This record gives sequence, C-alpha cells and structure tokens, in this order.
Amino acid sequence: MRCFRGCENSMLREKTVIGRNNISSVVLNHLCCGCAFCAGICPAGCIRMKRDDDRGLYYPVIDDARCTDCGVCMSICPGVDANIHSDILDEGQKSNRNHSWLGSFDRLLVGYSTDDAVHRRGSSGGVVTEILVGLLQRRMIDGAVVTVMKEGDPLWAEPVIARTVSEILEAQQSKYCPVPIGTVLGNIKNVPGRYAIVGLPCHMKALRRIQAIDGRLKEKLPYLIGLFCSRTPSFNATKFLLDRKGIDSGRVKTIEYRSGDHHVGHMAVRMKNGGVVNVPHLDFHYWGQMFANFFIPPRCYLCVDKVAAYADVAVGDNWSNQLHHPWGTSTVIVRSEKGRSIMDLLEAEKMVVSKSVDDETIIASQDLVRKQDVGPKRFWWRITGGVLPDYGATRFQEVTAWGVVRSFPSFLRFSLSRRYKNAGFLAAAGTASSITGKIGKIAAVSLEILQKGFSLAKDLIVSFRPATHHEIVKKSPYKIVIIGGYGARDIGDEAMPRTDLIHLRKMFGKRLEVVMFSPDPKYTASYHGEASVDDIEKIGISSRKGMAAALVNGTKLLHMIIFLTGTWLFKKGLHVRLWPSAYRGIREIASADLLFNVGGGNLNSIIPEEFYKKGVTYTAASILGKPIVVSGQTIGPFRGRFDRLFARYVLNKPRMITFRDKGISRNRCREIGITKPLLIDAADDAMCLPSLSKRTAMQTVENDPGVTPGWLNRKAEITVCMNMKGSLRLFTSKGKDTNLSGLTEILARVADHILAHYKAKIVFIPTDYHPDVDDRRLHREIAARMAYRHYACCIEGEYDDVTLKGMIGLCNVAVGSRYHFCVFAASLGIPFLGIASGIYQMTKLRGLSLLCGAPQTFYETDLAEADADDLNRRVDEIIIDRESIAGSLRLIVPELKKRSTTAVEFAGELLERGVTAS
Repeated sequence: MRCFRGCENSMLREKTVIGRNNISSVVLNHLCCGCAFCAGICPAGCIRMKRDDDRGLYYPVIDDARCTDCGVCMSICPGVDANIHSDILDEGQKSNRNHSWLGSFDRLLVGYSTDDAVHRRGSSGGVVTEILVGLLQRRMIDGAVVTVMKEGDPLWAEPVIARTVSEILEAQQSKYCPVPIGTVLGNIKNVPGRYAIVGLPCHMKALRRIQAIDGRLKEKLPYLIGLFCSRTPSFNATKFLLDRKGIDSGRVKTIEYRSGDHHVGHMAVRMKNGGVVNVPHLDFHYWGQMFANFFIPPRCYLCVDKVAAYADVAVGDNWSNQLHHPWGTSTVIVRSEKGRSIMDLLEAEKMVVSKSVDDETIIASQDLVRKQDVGPKRFWWRITGGVLPDYGATRFQEVTAWGVVRSFPSFLRFSLSRRYKNAGFLAAAGTASSITGKIGKIAAVSLEILQKGFSLAKDLIVSFRPATHHEIVKKSPYKIVIIGGYGARDIGDEAMPRTDLIHLRKMFGKRLEVVMFSPDPKYTASYHGEASVDDIEKIGISSRKGMAAALVNGTKLLHMIIFLTGTWLFKKGLHVRLWPSAYRGIREIASADLLFNVGGGNLNSIIPEEFYKKGVTYTAASILGKPIVVSGQTIGPFRGRFDRLFARYVLNKPRMITFRDKGISRNRCREIGITKPLLIDAADDAMCLPSLSKRTAMQTVENDPGVTPGWLNRKAEITVCMNMKGSLRLFTSKGKDTNLSGLTEILARVADHILAHYKAKIVFIPTDYHPDVDDRRLHREIAARMAYRHYACCIEGEYDDVTLKGMIGLCNVAVGSRYHFCVFAASLGIPFLGIASGIYQMTKLRGLSLLCGAPQTFYETDLAEADADDLNRRVDEIIIDRESIAGSLRLIVPELKKRSTTAVEFAGELLERGVTAS
C-alpha cells in the first residue's frame, strides 16, 4: 500500500505550540494532561486548576495579570513533550539498555507481594504498595504521594501524602479518572522530609523536568514510581456508567474501580445507605466497551509512553503467561540505580516473589506495538486541525492508507465522547461500535475458514507434483525416530524420553542416531541434547465442536489422506511435494530403523488431536516398512465408533505395546480387537529416572524464590510434598471452563489438617510449567486459602525432571494429583496418595497404585465430588502407615524399574537384529 510519507513531511509535521510563554496555549490546543504540575511549580503562583464538568477533566487557568511569562510552566509541561527518549535523565536515572518501546531499563520482572493482605487488596500484584511500605518502614522516606477518591465527592480523585502504612494501604487500587497530582507540590516544598511519589507516565515526565530545574525537589522526591497507562478515562466515563446503571451519584459514598479478591476484580459502588452495586470489569458500560473505547482525553489519545519511561520503577498489570496468581501479578520495569536498589531490597527480604522476563514478553503482553502506534491517530488529529506535541526522537511505524482507514472508528469514538452531551446517544454509539466489532470478528473467522480452504486446495494441487528429492542419510549404524507427548514444558512428560534415552545410550552409545519429533524442536533439543524436528502438522483431529471446527477437521482429514498417499508414493520411489513438516517427517522415518513412541497417555478419545496424529504416524511407518514400538502407555477410553475402529486399525501396527497400569489399558485394547502386538503390563518409562542428590536438592530448595529462609531447618517429624494438577480442568466433565476453586479449597483444608495434627511442614512441588496449566498458579491459590500458610512453601522456580525428583526425595509423604509426581515418589520408596478428577487422570493413578501393590495409595473418589473430611481420613491412613507402605514400595519398585525398560530393550533387540516390518 502507498505510504503517507508525503503527508508526514507536510500535513503531519509537528508544530510548536504558539502563544504566550505559558501553558494557556497548551490548554487551547487540547494537549493538557491535567497533571497540575504547572500549578505546583509556578513561581508567581498564578496558575490554579479548574474542574470542567462538561469535558470531565481538570485544566489550568492562568491569572494573566500576575503571569510574568517566565516560561517555567511550559518547560516542564508533559503535554507539549511526548518524546520517550529525552535527554533529561541523568546517569543514575537511566540504564545502558534502551528500547524504542520500553525506554531505558535495567531489569524486567513479573512478581507479587508475599503479604496476603497487600496482595489481595491490590489491583494486581501489590508491588507498588510493597515498594512504598518497604521504603517507609526503613525510614528511607517520610511519606508517599498517592491517590485517593475525594471524600464527600467520590467521583473525583485527589493526591494526598500518606505518612503511615495504613494510609498507604487505604490508597491501594487503580483510579480510572484524572488526578491533578501536581497540586501536592506546594505541600512537599514547604514541609521537611523525603517522599516517594506514585503517578502516571505524564506525571513522571513532568517530575523529571521539574527536578532538572529545581534541585530541592530532586532531594525531596528521591523515588518516582510510575504506573503503566494505556489511557485515563475522563470523569465522564464514571458519570456515564452510573447513569446507565440507574445510580444517583449524590447517593454514592465511595467507588472502588478494582475491588474483589481475584484479578482483575470489578467496580464496587458503595452507597450511603450501605448498599453495594458491583459492576463486572468487562461489563459493556465498563471496560467491556465504553471505558476502553470512549471518554479518552486528547493528550491520552496521542500518547506513546505507556510504561512510564521516566520512573525509577514502572509497574503495571501482568498480562503475560509468566508467574500467574489468582489475585494477579505485576509487571515491573526497573529503570534506575534507585529502582534497582528498591527491588533488590524487596527480593532480599522476601517481600515480593519475582521472576525475570525478556523484553519480547513485556512488549507482547502489554500490546505495546499496537498501543504505541499513534501514526494514524496523529494523522486524524492533524487533518482535523489539531496541533501535535513534540515526539522528538520517538520512532513510529510506517503510516499506510489501510492503517489510516482502520483507525477511523477509534477516532470517531474518541471525538463523540470528548464532551458529555447525552448518555443515551453515547450508549447507542457504543452499541453500534460493539456490533461493528462483532461483525468484524465474524468476518475474521470467515476469512480464516476461507484461508484454510485455500491452504487445503493449494496442498491438493501442489502435493502430487514431483519434488526434488533430498535424501536424509543415516549418520550412524542405527537410527531411531522418537515420538511422544513431550515438548510442552510438562516435566513429567519429559522424564519419559529422558529415561529411555539414558538406556538407549547405554546400549548403543554413539552408534545410535536419534531424531525426536516435537511441537517445539528448539525446546526439545535443548532439554534432551538430541536432534529434533517439527512434529508432523495438520494430521490431528480437534476436539472442538461447531461448524467451524467441523470444517477445520474436514480439512485435517483430507490432509491425513494426502499425507498417507504421499508416504505410499514415497515408498514407490515417487517423491511428491507435501507441506514441510510432512515431507521432512516421511524422510526421517524412511531413513530410520525403528519408530519408538515413548510412554504417555495420549492414545484416547479425550485428546483426539494427539491420538490421530500418533495413529497416522504409525500407519506411515508401517507403509515404509519400519517396526514400531509403543512404550509405557495408558490407553483409552475410546468413546465413538469411529475412534474405536481407528484405534483397532492403528494399534495393531506396532510390534509391542507396554502399559504403565495393571490390566486396565490391556483390557481396553483387547475389547476393541488389538491382537497383533505383544501386550505387556510394564511400568512408566520414568520409573528409572535418576535423582538429584539430597545435598544438592536441599541447596536448590533453599535458594528457590518461593521458599522462606530457614524453612528447611524448621524442625518437623515429617515433611509432606503436595501437588495440584493445573490441567485438571481439561479432563473433568465441564471441560476447559471448569472452576477449580472447590478443588483448591479441599487441598487447602487437607494441608491445614496435616499441619494441625502432625509436626509437619509442607512444600508444594510443580511438575508442569506450560503457561496454560502451570501448577504453580494452583499451588499459590491453595496456600492463600490455608490457615497455616506460613508453615508451607511453594516452589516457584522452573526445574528439570531430575531436580524435581530430588526435591520429592527430601519428603516423607507425597499427596498429589499429577501422575508423574506420584511416579517420582513411588520410585523413591516414598508413600504417596494419588488424587484425581476425571476418568483419564483416575485411570493413570489407579493403575500406578495397583502396579505398586498398594491400592490404598489411590483415592477412589473423583475430586470434583470429594469430601474434605473423607480425604483427610485417607491422608491420615497414609501418614500413620507410612513405614509399612515405604517397606512394600522398597520391595516392589526394583521389579517395576526392571519392567519399565521392557520396550526399550525390545527396541534395542530389533535394531541389533535389523528386523523390518513385514
């Protein structure tokens, strides 16, 4: 598309605000932020702030008779200066690391307060409050400038100086309205002491400019804490919401914009008569539509600083997949030397739990590429007669004609709501905007379906054209291709190939070439140290329902046919064009001596995507004449007729299938007609996984950010490790929308029961770090619900399988819902109680208990229907009888370890004999 570069050089060229040498011209040109620092700094005291009820903003009024045109107000005005790469910072206020979107920074973190009261009350992670409390308690400051809703006029906000911890706590939570924070400068200048100040990006810019011309305020305001900001809605946004909800503003006592225990909370409007009106965060009249798209002040509309580029520490909600917690977590950008010292202090004294992240994570999670793309907005603002602020060295994305057209609806919404005219009209505009947006989404889905159809047509046309043959040659005497359910940061799943690879390397050493198919080859290659390529794409069946899913599955079914046809033609010597992962997969299998499916539980109707992908891969290997060995599986259930027929066909392809349960999977196979492979009850592949030494494991636990100092040395008769499976919601009857709060409440009561009745300490150990189902999120929620939470700790670091097994080895009893958590415990001779929800999870854990000859180590009731008292009784049995159970495990585990290598040893024999499939 044609670029509007010509317009950039003429129509969009930034102008200098003209007029008298004071901020009257800034107000006239609608560039005022309403920050009030001009009023706070004016040497002549001729500027006061006025509330504009029509526009819902504060703006300055100048007494022209007293104004000396000194220009101080203009020199510090953030409304005029929109550059996020200014030279006003001194060396101690900036870092050598600089980013076009993030500004100058030293460290990037996500974290949250370890004080439950602070964390629960905060908008997200409570980090800002911990910073202020930490500085105040150590007398590094005498108070903090914070924002509260105005007493007696609760729709409007005002800055105050908080001098006690309780006053800081009272000011927690976001305020979605303008704040004339600069009015507090007069008090700051006239009272002794040092103060931290919390404000928005525009406030930070003004303060840095003020400190550059007034050294006293540099000393009196040593700590600048910035808040992320995408926009600050005018007061009219709140007025509109109250109007539409039928709430008389005169009867409102207080407004909390982010109330509630869980992130992101809701608006709580508390009435003078004691009533409360709760408005969900994504309500249409709140952030669902109106606050997000309407009532945006002009200077916010044109702003590019979303992450407080001039603060010592900048903090905002964490929207990434890192370090989840039900109460929310904070994103933290440490920018200066002072900011670094603050966060070092909080981390050293365990006031916050934090984790480092990279710049891409912050940019993506905060959607900065879109938020800071103001080029089209500048176009519309300028073409309608507006004057632009000075963006200085700030770089913008190229402004295209499509970008300008696409941005027009947002400009229209902004224009319609700049003044408060008619609530009904604005509601209608919001509805129209919402409908238009939904139509756009429907169009996008339709386009996706068309694209998939086009992709399929392309594959059909291109697939059977001759391809240039690039032969893959074996690099060693033997070659094996490994497939399985690994590659998604589930450490239990990684433990299975890890153990099998250890045995294969013992048997063959460097004479064996290994290639692992993986959804994340880079992760797999790094974790296992073996060559890895992309898993074969487009050949799985989705479990989603609906017309769109049916169309998608139809295309995948056709891709399966194309893939298998291409495999057959390859066998006949005709190399045809397939999509890259398919053609590479065929060549890798063709050059291998054997296909090995490591242990797991992905051959069932519950995870059809993996089931069909594995089954089609077995079929391809069979066509190419390669023997197949399937190790340590939990197989089934198969629900539909087609699933059962497909399972019977593909599961008769392998030479051997070993199971990790006793009888359950083998019987399911026999029921659907699996007769050709050797069917053997063995054990999970990871049963032989090596473990970290106790000394090293203790050092690792001691250094973990979630473990309080001295926890390991706390005297206790028993140490209990616990685990909650973050992906339980995927396998219960309600599917992905399952609310696990009931399950976390039960586990919290179990943990409290253990601590109340035994001289114990508890550690929660995760074994899955996948962003969608990270165990650590549920562990934090369980700990937060516990009455004796201070006697428990949650492992927060990310560790490999050997390390996690070593941590479990420090304990006397294990209680958990993750299968491999219990496998690790059993293999170490540690008594365990497996608890689960859903038939899939219960099958695995029941099978493990039967294999171990200890049926009491499985809790037969689905957690979704469990009673805490009943579960506590079962926990008591395990703890009381732990010595006997441990003795039984010590007797049977050596045999299980030997049986767990059955499939690997069989594969080794096939390789040495050079057997091929008939």
